[in-house]
Amino acid sequence: MPTGGGRIRQRSLRVVVVAAVVALGAACTPDGEAPPPPQSSSATPVPATLALSVYGPGPVLQAYRQVAADYSERHPDMAVEVQTHAGRDAELADVRARTDAGTPPDLFLIDHDALAGVLGRAWPGAEHGPLPLSQPVDELLGERHLPFGDGYNRVGLEAFSLGARLQCMPVELSPMVVYYNTDLLRLGRIARPGDDPVTPDAGWTFDDFARAARLASGADHKGLAVDPSLEQVAPFVWSGGGDVVDDDQDPSTTTLSDGASTAAMQRLLELARNPRLTFGADELARRSAVQRFRAGQLGMLLGFRALTPSLRTADNLHFDVMPMPRLRTPATIGSVKALCLSRGSQHVQAAADLLAHLVSDDAAEALAGTGYVMPSNLDAVNEREFLQPDQQPAHARVFDEAVPGIEFLPSGGHWPQARAVVDQALAQLWSRPVIDPLDRRLEAIDRATHGILAPEPRGNQ
Repeated sequence: MPTGGGRIRQRSLRVVVVAAVVALGAACTPDGEAPPPPQSSSATPVPATLALSVYGPGPVLQAYRQVAADYSERHPDMAVEVQTHAGRDAELADVRARTDAGTPPDLFLIDHDALAGVLGRAWPGAEHGPLPLSQPVDELLGERHLPFGDGYNRVGLEAFSLGARLQCMPVELSPMVVYYNTDLLRLGRIARPGDDPVTPDAGWTFDDFARAARLASGADHKGLAVDPSLEQVAPFVWSGGGDVVDDDQDPSTTTLSDGASTAAMQRLLELARNPRLTFGADELARRSAVQRFRAGQLGMLLGFRALTPSLRTADNLHFDVMPMPRLRTPATIGSVKALCLSRGSQHVQAAADLLAHLVSDDAAEALAGTGYVMPSNLDAVNEREFLQPDQQPAHARVFDEAVPGIEFLPSGGHWPQARAVVDQALAQLWSRPVIDPLDRRLEAIDRATHGILAPEPRGNQ
């Protein structure tokens, strides 16, 4: 089975792409001068209406409406129509339908999982499938003096860079972190005598995390919940020095049976399968991990920034956040969304003006103020609108400090089918009474995904 060097190699390539994007932005700025704020470079009259398609929870949609209304007020010869959707799949279906009908939105929101499909290809370098829905935005935003170099999170820029171009502009980026109940778990009790204290700034080891799970468990509550999903398992594998796939840009198989990956899985399963520390599948089917955390029945829960507002509404729940535990090195997974410029837009220059505004400080702070969004705009992440120091969690800076450890799973092609197979197999690992030998079960998962991602030609079967 291939080893896991592909992820590091492909990440290096993306860094080169981002460096080119940064250089493009710098080329538009005189030496020694601060870049001016984003400004219009439209050479033709601004159209009467621009369409912006977004999805998300109600407060986020309302923030987009308000940002659009403010922009229209500043530009009275143009109106921004906000097309809202409850979820990503509904939005993408609507964008495709409108594009096919010749009336696409000028800008639309996607997450990283949708990028390959939006670009109309299975994998980078593969033959094109359907026509792409978007067009690159790096040159257009460079013309508007967007400060790529120090104004926006590079991890987000890397995630949406492909073919030496920035395909879509990141708007929000959140790492997965550990939410914990501060009544059930006191950080000061975790470290052993003589060990460094466990703090949000210093983070914690996997051994600390395991001790925390035991300390937070009791007769009517459990210590932690880790979903049997690749999204929640991957950070532990990466932190342990393993890889999830052989190449994150063009995977042919998962690599959970590789040595370091298996070792990380073994340690995770010792916690995730312990009935004294975790709720069983039947119990979680009756009441989810989030519901149990809100009710004070669960010590630790993994999640992104978007989980915060739901937890704040729970009665008598006191919580804070910690980075993901590390086995060897810090690692986590990211949730990132970006705005794409439609390939069918009839108002490219005006749409680029609007896009520059939507990632500006003011717009980013408006989105951050909802509590759901961690902006890719670095200035906004350091402002009160995101940190919200008068609300839980007290250590919101953990989100920003965890960003350098973010990795991503593949997207596009046959990956969704392979990921579904992995998640189904992981659910069995979590629930079956006996799973020995673990390496054989992980090898079976890798073989199954290889059959989906790189099937043998029919003539060789």
